[in-house]
Amino acid sequence: MRIAVVGLGKIGTALAAQYVSKGHVVVGCDINPRTVESINAGRAPMREEPGVQDLIAQGVAAGRLSATTDTTAAVRLCSAVVVVVPLLVDGAKRPDYHMLDGAVDAIAHGLQPQTLVSFETTLPVGDTRARFGPRLERWSGLRAGGQGSPKRK
Repeated sequence: MRIAVVGLGKIGTALAAQYVSKGHVVVGCDINPRTVESINAGRAPMREEPGVQDLIAQGVAAGRLSATTDTTAAVRLCSAVVVVVPLLVDGAKRPDYHMLDGAVDAIAHGLQPQTLVSFETTLPVGDTRARFGPRLERWSGLRAGGQGSPKRK
C-alpha cells in the first residue's frame, strides 16, 4: 500500500517509520523543507523515539520512504492518507485551524476515489464530519458515500 503521512513531527515521523517497516511505501509530507531534506537524506528530523532513526535510514535506502513539501502530488499517488498535523490552541483556548485547514485543502486537491483519509490528531468532537469532511468534498470534487468510499459529484 502507498501511504501519505501528512505532518512529519515526532508522531508523524514515527508512524511513517512504522509503516515502512511493515513493507508499505510511504511519502511523508511536510511544509518545512528542512524536515523533508532530513528524511530524504535518511535521517530522522527528531531523535527522541528509539529505533526511528534506523527505520528511516532503512526505508530511504530501500526506496520505500521519501518526503516532499508537495502534499497534493503525494496524495494523488496514495491509497491512504494519515493526517498528523496538530490542532493548535490560542491563548484563550480556542482552536486555531490555520495549519490543519491548509493541510486538508492540499490533501483534497490530490484526493482520488477510494482513498482512505484518517485523522491521527486530537480534534474537537464532530470536526471530522462537520469541518474536514465538507472541506475534502468541496476541494476534491468527490463526496463520501456508501460505506465511506468517495464518489464523484
